[in-house]
Amino acid sequence: MPKARLISGTLVGAFFLSAAFFFPQIWVWGVIAVVCMFGQLEFYAIMDHAGIPVFRVLGVLCGT
Repeated sequence: MPKARLISGTLVGAFFLSAAFFFPQIWVWGVIAVVCMFGQLEFYAIMDHAGIPVFRVLGVLCGT
């Protein structure tokens, strides 16, 4: 499982890095915002699974 995450993370990172050079700047900011949003949702899912109360909607809105 960690090997698959490493490979997929590397590929996704390479895509976003290349997109930063070839996409218009406004698209890059949008992509960064979406990636941050999904990262925060993943973080809140981990916290929820651990039983720690979270403010998911407020956290994602403020964080993104």
